[in-house]
Amino acid sequence: LSRSSCLSQLAEELPSHEPRYILVTYHYEKSDGRVVYPYCMIFSTPEGNCEAVLISMRSYLTYKSVCLNVVRIRLYLSFL
Repeated sequence: LSRSSCLSQLAEELPSHEPRYILVTYHYEKSDGRVVYPYCMIFSTPEGNCEAVLISMRSYLTYKSVCLNVVRIRLYLSFL
């Protein structure tokens, strides 16, 4: 599957009424030829659901403490 079709499929499977954490891994070949499978944690939340976001932030802080790198990106998948 292509990356865009995988994202579209993922967006369709997410519940529209509550936040979710998604852990994604992918194949990546470094310049020296080594193959690694890095992890990417995605937090998905419906628009306008502030109470659920606040509740789930407790879990976010726990996950963040065990991850080596954390990058926050805010995406709106309404275009999919």
